[in-house]
Amino acid sequence: MINNPMLIFGHLIALAIALNWVRFKISPFWNRLLLSIGMVYFYSFSILYINDWLAFLSFVTVLFFTYTYKWLGLVLSSITSIIIYFTILEFRFLPLSIALLMMFSVGFILHFSIQFFRKHRIWKQLLLDNSKQLNILREITMAIQQTQDLERIIHIIVTSITAGHGLGFNRAMVFLHEPDLNALKGFLAIGPLDMSEGFEKWKDIARHKYRLIDLLDRIDKTDLDPELNTLVKQMHFSLNEKTVLRNVLISGDYQLIQTSDSIDATTTQLMNQFDMDELLIIPMIHQSKRIGLILIDNPVTKKPITESDIDNVMPLASQAALAVEQAKLYQDIEAMTFKDGLTNLFNQRALQRDLQSLFEGAVPQNLAMIMIDIDHFKHYNDTNGHLLGNDVLEKLAQTIKQTVPRNALSYRFGGEEFCVLCTDHSTTETFKIAENLRKTIEETSFPNENTQPNKTLTVTIGFAHISHISQANPSQLINCADDALYKGKNTGKNRVTSFEEVVKQ
Repeated sequence: MINNPMLIFGHLIALAIALNWVRFKISPFWNRLLLSIGMVYFYSFSILYINDWLAFLSFVTVLFFTYTYKWLGLVLSSITSIIIYFTILEFRFLPLSIALLMMFSVGFILHFSIQFFRKHRIWKQLLLDNSKQLNILREITMAIQQTQDLERIIHIIVTSITAGHGLGFNRAMVFLHEPDLNALKGFLAIGPLDMSEGFEKWKDIARHKYRLIDLLDRIDKTDLDPELNTLVKQMHFSLNEKTVLRNVLISGDYQLIQTSDSIDATTTQLMNQFDMDELLIIPMIHQSKRIGLILIDNPVTKKPITESDIDNVMPLASQAALAVEQAKLYQDIEAMTFKDGLTNLFNQRALQRDLQSLFEGAVPQNLAMIMIDIDHFKHYNDTNGHLLGNDVLEKLAQTIKQTVPRNALSYRFGGEEFCVLCTDHSTTETFKIAENLRKTIEETSFPNENTQPNKTLTVTIGFAHISHISQANPSQLINCADDALYKGKNTGKNRVTSFEEVVKQ
């Protein structure tokens, strides 16, 4: 026996501390193996030096191996420890049998107790996860229902994916499908560019104790992750090439990619650019229509993405696909309400909207409106029919759009009247634009224009510049341009008239 208890306890405590320090840095397999070796060492030490503790350590050993290796640990540790115990002290068959039975019974009860509580803990965690996911979906649904804006909808989705009170991923990027170009275009992203940026954002969220609903409210108030969004919005992936991104979008099946996987050059470049160790690609599909992709990774925590994580994000991707499709339909319908069906120019409703927007803010000092009316158009329709008249309107609209400056907005005001909004031209420059437009139309060939009184199709133009209007507003600007137009109509047609001339009259 060792007579120095300080030495015994000292080296055992040191060994226990060392084992606990090491086991947090190794895999679960090596962790169990290391603890098993440590337990065997302690047990062997008690056999050699501390027989008084042998019964207690035998019991502890059985419990440990039952917990760690289940049935195998229970059987082997029970038999081995009891045989050793009775061999060392004194071998007797009856006490050995009773002790073996008792030890096996205790281990058996312990094993099933562990299984019960483990299942209970798993079910409890599943219920908590499901409850959390349902709460996330509820908050997202409420937020999405309050808007039809596509960018805000995508922002809500990616915020929910990356928020700690949401699904908790570090970074998410959305790429939308552009069928006309057969390509994927970067639309929006949330997350850090690097680990240090990620930690700073988490500190800010923790300091302010933001909930998911708080983060969703911040979308309207802050420009989130501008550097990441700048990079993502510049990205454009052709779907004509065989890539992982294309395969996921076409097949509708998610794909989890590791850096060690053999993948195409495009996806490899994407992962290298954003320093991704692992990348989850989720398709957004609605009624067999390919909406886009969600790209997810964990650049800060480096946490592996599990099947459970994927199961949690899939319903969100489906909801995102539905919301994006509805927002696009809304945009298309809204565009139709502001476009003239015949000429594809903006209509009078769009003109009122744009003027209202201009006058709500700082009104441009060089705002001007040009009104255009076809000369003798009733005569043209009566002579050639309304179908040919429609062809003339279409061609005239195309001529106007191609002739006016690129930053000017063209509208069909109604019937044979058109108008143009200029926001950055002086009175003199506006007159030159109007005169150039009049001459271009006069020189353009239109169907059966020789039936017109002057053997060619012409227009009369009137314009009003805001500098000539006191206390201007949208209605006044339109009326002043209209007054200039009808002065031109009454003084010979095929000419340009300024509202300034009307004022001076």
